[in-house]
Amino acid sequence: MTKANKVKCFNEQCGKNLPDWTKYCPHCGTKQKDDEAAAQPQAQPQPQQDKEKKVATGVAEIVVVHVGENGEYNFSIQVLSNLGRGIKSRVKIIEGKNKQSTQETDENGFIDSFQAQPFNDAEREFLFFVIDSDKRKEIILSGPPRNNPVKKKEYVPGGFLANFFNAKDRNKR
Repeated sequence: MTKANKVKCFNEQCGKNLPDWTKYCPHCGTKQKDDEAAAQPQAQPQPQQDKEKKVATGVAEIVVVHVGENGEYNFSIQVLSNLGRGIKSRVKIIEGKNKQSTQETDENGFIDSFQAQPFNDAEREFLFFVIDSDKRKEIILSGPPRNNPVKKKEYVPGGFLANFFNAKDRNKR
């Protein structure tokens, strides 16, 4: 008899017929019992008394998300440990050249909403440092749009050269 012809009665999980040689059900993915393994008693693993507990050993990343536009921004900040979970820490925030503040995260590593001071510069740099760590995040955001007055172009008949000399004369005034 070939492998393809051997059929187990059924998969106990989903009730489908399976080939004898398969270790996992192709329909539901459950692991199948080995007939040889079922006949042999399995040794129970001994629970470890000194089972190692995973401990966060430091800051792995700082995540900063910003919302806003035109010089008015809010930030949500999270500091993550080496295990990918939030970790309580202090974050120094530098806005532009002058404003600095220190915020403390909650026990899950979040600073839920930090509102930056509104600014009118073309752009402003924000730095986020995790204190007692080498982790930092730098973000440059744009300010409000500039309202530069656009001079109205006056076209004169006579083609390109006539318009060029007309524009040149207007700029001298």
